[in-house]
Amino acid sequence: MEGLLGTQATEDLRKRSIGTGLANALIGYLAMPKNQNLGLGRILAGSAQAGIQGAQGVYGQALEDYQTRAKIEQMQLERALQAQKLREQQTMKALAPSLIRNIPAVTEQVDQGTYFIPRPTAEGAVAPEYGLQAVQKEPIERVVTPARREIDFDTLQKMMAVSSDPLATLKTSAELVPALRKAGMLQTGTTENPFTTWIETSTSPQVKKLASQYATSYANGTIDAETADKRIADLAKAEESYISRTDTAAARKLEADRQFELRQQLANNQISQAEFNRQIAEGNLALRQQLADQKNVKTLPAGALKMEGENIATAYESAQLANQVDAQIKSIISNKLDFSPAKNVALSVSSAAGSTDPEVLAYNDFQQFKTKLVNDTLRLNKGTQTEGDAVRAANELTNARSTQDVVRSLQKIRDINAQAVSMQNQIVSSRRKSGGLTEDRGYPAAEQIPVPKFEPVIFTKQQYDKLPKGAVYLDANTNTRRVKGE
Repeated sequence: MEGLLGTQATEDLRKRSIGTGLANALIGYLAMPKNQNLGLGRILAGSAQAGIQGAQGVYGQALEDYQTRAKIEQMQLERALQAQKLREQQTMKALAPSLIRNIPAVTEQVDQGTYFIPRPTAEGAVAPEYGLQAVQKEPIERVVTPARREIDFDTLQKMMAVSSDPLATLKTSAELVPALRKAGMLQTGTTENPFTTWIETSTSPQVKKLASQYATSYANGTIDAETADKRIADLAKAEESYISRTDTAAARKLEADRQFELRQQLANNQISQAEFNRQIAEGNLALRQQLADQKNVKTLPAGALKMEGENIATAYESAQLANQVDAQIKSIISNKLDFSPAKNVALSVSSAAGSTDPEVLAYNDFQQFKTKLVNDTLRLNKGTQTEGDAVRAANELTNARSTQDVVRSLQKIRDINAQAVSMQNQIVSSRRKSGGLTEDRGYPAAEQIPVPKFEPVIFTKQQYDKLPKGAVYLDANTNTRRVKGE
């Protein structure tokens, strides 16, 4: 009872129940017959029972009164809630039409300038009027911001203020906005679209394209604000990657152009081979450091970078030499040059006599090329497992007595230099692995120079029979590329 009525009310009730119990006990005692030999014990017991019933009746009546008051209060509360809900519905209904407001388009008059027309000829004039008069063009109306519909946040705040659950009202409104956008009933305006900036400022064509697609989806309501934030983060990452790739490509092209100039100087004997190698190594060292800085990765130790730069320079030079030899082979075949002993002697004698015949000049050019080719091949393959092959191929070229022998020797030298490119790549990869300078430890990827691939030159049926089916080859007799089996 104390939990229902409180401490003071319960104490008052207890006192009242005691008084009521004593009164009922006295009344019960007086009401008991005294002339029926009941005995004093039965009389007192009946009186006590009457007193207890009277005391309990006070509590029972109090509980009934409490339940009655609670029911009345509950009914009053429900009636008040119904009235409040009705007022809320009426207020919401009154505010709903102004929740979405129409924003008219903002336009401006754009002056179109003037144009000139001939002046009208005065009536009675003896000659036409050749002068011009200026006429103002009609201005045109340009839309600064288009008409749109948007949520009126003042109205939304009023609806939240009268709502019995303001957070539920706000949540419903937040869910309503994307649905209205998707249905075309709500437009946020171009200035509010978060993807517009990326369309206008991005340097990546792919980022611009994605931003345009996202902007359309955002305007239609298929992308909400939370998703837009994630998409913007993706665009930022893609833009950063594009800029990094662009800077890397520019740095590589700059270094490639510098190395091309060095090769031209080397070919013209303007710099020595040692100086060429030194500058190539230094350039590669600087390039690798620059690329490492751009990618925010670890920089290779200076010693490793220097050795790697030398390997890369050797690989580039070997690839270039292999391509030059292949071009020389094709020139020999297409021009049908004759390298027979008799022809060589005749051309040698004519050369010594100072002849300027084109064939003699071509002979002299090839002899110079052959000498440089042998020297460069031996230098680039010195100390490698192909050095012996290079020596033997050089000897074969020196002692060649026919066009077929010359081409065969040139092919061997060409393929040896192509193989040298692959070998330099392997040296770089092995050094990186053994030294722990790998990508999984934060170092940049090792540069691998593309290995040139060439087609064999076939003179005889015996050479043809050794080719696998489907192999591509150059027919020396017809100077055409063919596929075995076709």
